[in-house]
Amino acid sequence: MRIDNVGFCVRELGRSRVFYSRLGFEAVDENERGVTLVRGEAKLFLFESRVEDGSSSRELALFGNPPGIDYVSFLVDDVDALQAELTACGVETGGEPSDQDWGARAFGLRDPDGNNPYFLRWLGDDRAALLRCGDRRSRRS
Repeated sequence: MRIDNVGFCVRELGRSRVFYSRLGFEAVDENERGVTLVRGEAKLFLFESRVEDGSSSRELALFGNPPGIDYVSFLVDDVDALQAELTACGVETGGEPSDQDWGARAFGLRDPDGNNPYFLRWLGDDRAALLRCGDRRSRRS
């Protein structure tokens, strides 16, 4: 089993579409419900909220956030190059990539609606790193 796509409910579809296009995602389908964006094998579905009060707020740090999906991590070949590319395009990230004690080099950012995409590269060829994936929530700073 694998994930087909991740859906982000957004306040302004146009604004979020522009933001994710700056991250290198391209629109492949659009309809009255929303837009599907793709970069490599990663697929997002953006759709606009139909609720007036969008008061939930998320932080890059984990434990002060409300229940719900907290982040999505994208596996990339060169996390440093991607962060430099995004910064050069004016995208504000949560800082430079750093090696994490759970076995990956990573950085995160916040989208216009407070969603937390992370970008990572596993350190070394250690396949056991995949098994640590479920444990990283307690270790991420």
